[in-house]
Amino acid sequence: MKIAILTPTFSHYSGIDRVVQLQAEDYAEKGNKVAVFALEAEIKPKGYNLEVLGMPKSLFLQRVYRLLFFLDYGKIKNAADKLKGYDVAISHFYPMNLIASYARKKYNVRYVYHNHGIGFSRLFKNPLEKLYLKLFGFFNRLSLKNSDEAVSISKFMQKELKKETGLESKVVYNKIDKRFKKSINGKKIRNALKIKDNERLLLFVGRLSPHKNVHALLRIFSIVNKKMPNAKLLIIGRPTFRNYYKKLKKLANKNVIFKEFAGSDELPYYYAACDLYVTASLWEGFNLPAAEAQACGKKVIAFNVCSHPEIVKKGILVKKKDIYSFAEAILKILEESVNCNLCNKDDAKLALKLNGYRIVRCRNCGLLYINPRLKEKNLHKIYTKKYYENAEFKNSNTQKLFGYNLYVEEKEDIVNTFKRRLKVIERYKKPGKILDVGCATGFFLELAESRGWEAYGTDVSKFASEYAKKRLGLKNIFYGDLAKAKFKDEMFDVVTIFDVIEHLPDPKNTLKEMNRILKKNGLIVVTTPDSGSLAAKILGKRWEEFRRAREHIYFFSAKTLSKMLEKTGFKVLKSESAGRYFSFKSAARRGRLYFKKTFEVLERIVRVLGIENNKIYVNPHYKITIYARKNG
Repeated sequence: MKIAILTPTFSHYSGIDRVVQLQAEDYAEKGNKVAVFALEAEIKPKGYNLEVLGMPKSLFLQRVYRLLFFLDYGKIKNAADKLKGYDVAISHFYPMNLIASYARKKYNVRYVYHNHGIGFSRLFKNPLEKLYLKLFGFFNRLSLKNSDEAVSISKFMQKELKKETGLESKVVYNKIDKRFKKSINGKKIRNALKIKDNERLLLFVGRLSPHKNVHALLRIFSIVNKKMPNAKLLIIGRPTFRNYYKKLKKLANKNVIFKEFAGSDELPYYYAACDLYVTASLWEGFNLPAAEAQACGKKVIAFNVCSHPEIVKKGILVKKKDIYSFAEAILKILEESVNCNLCNKDDAKLALKLNGYRIVRCRNCGLLYINPRLKEKNLHKIYTKKYYENAEFKNSNTQKLFGYNLYVEEKEDIVNTFKRRLKVIERYKKPGKILDVGCATGFFLELAESRGWEAYGTDVSKFASEYAKKRLGLKNIFYGDLAKAKFKDEMFDVVTIFDVIEHLPDPKNTLKEMNRILKKNGLIVVTTPDSGSLAAKILGKRWEEFRRAREHIYFFSAKTLSKMLEKTGFKVLKSESAGRYFSFKSAARRGRLYFKKTFEVLERIVRVLGIENNKIYVNPHYKITIYARKNG
C-alpha cells in the first residue's frame, strides 16, 4: 500500500510531528511504501521518503502563509499531483488538509484526517492571536468537508470534532516510542544542567504558547520555591510567540532553566533526569510529553482539563486554574507530612521557618522536627561523595550548608574525638561485638578494631561504605538502612549512632531495631545536636544545626531523646555534652558560619603564625551524648 502522511512542520519541536514520525516508521516496517509531505522538515526519514514543499523562513511569515495557504493554488495542485497513485493520504494538521482534499477530488486518494485539534482562541489575550486562531479553525473546518475518515487522538478530541463539524471519528491514542522507558538513567543530564543530588528537578516540555499556560506554571513554581528552595524548573520548548517568551523570561526566577531544544534521542534522558513532570496547560488534545514522562516512570501534575483525565494515570489532576492547589500537589508528591515520631500526635505548632523548611514543635511532648519534609527516597540522595567534600560548606550560604568541608582530611581530629567516646564506652563494656549505625567512612570502626573490638557498620552512603571497605579494609560494612541489614537478635554488645539519629526518617523504629540486636544489658551510645542547649536558644536561626534543615529532620533535646530511649526499651545511664577536636584552621573555618568577618581575620592570623594544624578540643555545649543500657 502507498501511504502519504502530511504535516506542516516535520520537526523535533512538535509533538504532532513525533507522532507522524512513529506512524511513518510503523507503516514502513510493515512493508508499505510511505512518504511524508511537509512544508519544512528537520527530522531525517528512516525507511520512508520525505517531500519538502517549502515555505517562508520567518516565523511570522510562516504563520501567515499557513493560514492563507489556500491562496497558493499552484503548490496545492503540484503537491496533490505527487499523491497520484497513492492509496491513502493522512493529514495531521491544517493547511495540509487542503492537499489531501484536492488529491481526494482529483485522484480519488482516500483522505484520512488525523485530528490533533486546535487550541481554544479564548486562551489567547492578544486580539490578533485570537483572530488568527478563529480563522485557522474556520479554514480547518472547511478543509474537512470531503474527508473519508477521521481519527481523533483522544475521546476529548472526538467530542470536540463532533461538536465543531458534525464528523464522527474513531479514537486512536498516540503511540509512545519504546525509547521512553523506566530503565533510563538521567544522571548525565543532571550533571550537564548542574543539578545537585539534593535538588529537585521539575520538567515541562512543549511549545511556549499562551494556551500552554507557561506563565501560570512559573507563578506556581515561585510558590513551590518558597517552601522548597532546592527545587528547579526546566522548560524545554520553542518560543512560538516571541513577546510571550520575553514575558516568561521576566517572570522566571533564578531557579528556572530555559532550553529551546532537546533532540529526540536525548529527550528520554531529560524525563529520566526529572523528579516530577508538570504542565499547567489549559488545552491539550492528548499531551504527548505527559504520556512520555509517565512511560519513563515519572509522576505528572496537570490541570483537570481536556484530555488529561484520559492521559494522566500516574500523578495528580488539579482543579482548573487553581495555582495554589497545583503547588500543594507538587509538594505533596515531593514531600510528606508526618506525625510526631516520639508520641505519634498530629498536634504541632510552627517553631521556626528557615529557607522554606518548617521546623515544628509537638505540643504534647516538645519534640522538634521538619514537617512537611522530603520523602525518604529523596532524603538519601544527599549522601554522595560531595557530602563529605562540600567545598561551599565554609561559606555562610545556608542552602549549601550540609555535610562536611573535608571529612577525610580531618581524619586525625575525628579519630581523636572518637577516642574520648570509646574510653567512656569501655568503662561500661569490655571489647566485644560493636556496631556503628551511620558509620560514614569507618574511622570509628577502624579505631575500635585496633582496640580489640569486632566491628560492624552500616551506612546509606555508597561512597562512604566503599571507602570504609576498600580504603580501610573493614570487612563488616553494610551499605543501606539498618533494618535491611537483618542482623540476628541479641548480636551486639554495643551499638553506637553518632550524629545520625537527627537524619533518620523514623528514629523511634531505628532505636527499636537497635534494641532487638543488642544483647541483654547491651549498651547504646547516641550523639546528636541538643536543641535544648543555651547555644541553640541564643543563636536561633543562626544555629548551625537548624541551618542544616535539609539533612537534619529531627532536633532532639536531652529530654526528648531520653524519653525516646526509655520508650524503646532503654535505661539512660549517663548524659554529657559532646565536643570535638579541631585544627586551628578548621575551627576558624567553622566559626565563619556564625561570625564570618571575625573568623576570616582569625583564619589569616592562624595562617601567618603557622599554627593551622595545631589541635584544640572545642566544646560549645550544643551537642549531647547519651549512654543507655538495654532493659534486661
